[in-house]
Amino acid sequence: MTMNKTFAFFLVALLGSVASAYGQSQILKKINEIKSQDDVYYYSQYAHPNADSARIGAAKWILIEINEERAENEQLTLGDILDKLKHIKMERGGVVRNFAYIAKAEIGSATITTANPTRPSSPRARTETFVPDMFVQKIVDIQDFKAVYNYLRAKKAERAILQFGPLKDVEDYSSLDLILFDLHTGKVITLLSGVTSGDERTNLLTGQPDSLDNYPEDMTAVIWYIK
Repeated sequence: MTMNKTFAFFLVALLGSVASAYGQSQILKKINEIKSQDDVYYYSQYAHPNADSARIGAAKWILIEINEERAENEQLTLGDILDKLKHIKMERGGVVRNFAYIAKAEIGSATITTANPTRPSSPRARTETFVPDMFVQKIVDIQDFKAVYNYLRAKKAERAILQFGPLKDVEDYSSLDLILFDLHTGKVITLLSGVTSGDERTNLLTGQPDSLDNYPEDMTAVIWYIK
C-alpha cells in the first residue's frame, strides 16, 4: 500500500470514528433533554440482545408508569400506546438499548380500554393472585437506591434482616435474594428470589419465574440481602 493510500485509509477510518462519536453524543443529548422534562414526557429504557424484546420491554415499563397515574376504569393496554411511542435505539456489545418516550399530551388521545373492567390488564391480574410480602412492597415504595440502602442498614441494626451488600462482595449469590436497580435512574426495577432451579429465580413482585440474565449487567445495580 502506497503512502497516499495509507493516509487515505487512515483518514477515512478517523472520520468514521469521529462521525460515530458525534452521532452517539447527539443521541445522548436528545435522551438527556427528554429525561429533564418529566412534566412533558413519559420515558423508559430497556436493554436486551433482541431488538424487538428491548423495544417491547421499554414500552411495558412506560405503560406501568402511565397506569399508576390513572383511575381503575381508565387503565390503558399496550396496544393503546404502541403507535404513539417514539424510540431511540443504541447497540453496544451485542446488547440493544431501546429508549422509548411519549409526550404526556399524547396520552389524552389514546383509546381507553374499558370494555371489560372486571378483567384488568396482565400486570394487574398477576398482582391479584400474588401479593408481595410487606418487605418487598416497602422496598418498591421507597424506590431510590440510596434510600433503599439506608432502609436496609436500619433494618440490619434492628436485626430485621441479617445482612446485605453489593453483588461484587460475594462469589456465590445463587441462594441470595436480590434487589435490582436501574443503573441510570437509581430506581428499583424488581426483586428476585434465590435460584429455584438452573438459573431461574422467582420475581418477588409478580410471583412469576424470572432470571437475573433478563437484566443486563451494564444496565443494573444489584443489592443482595438475607432476611
